[in-house]
Amino acid sequence: MPTIAALAVHRPRPDAIHVRWRNDERGWRMEPFIGQWLIFAGFYAPRGWAFCNGRLMQIR
Repeated sequence: MPTIAALAVHRPRPDAIHVRWRNDERGWRMEPFIGQWLIFAGFYAPRGWAFCNGRLMQIR
């Protein structure tokens, strides 16, 4: 039996975006990779996100 998967982007808080992967057997939260790119259509960077504009960032 083939598995059907769906990607859902939801906003539990107005300043955060969470991405979830879900299939028809069980649901789970996708763990992001360091340096992962996700597309977001907006004029601001949500909390925990950074713009991909080539700027150097300080790592603490």
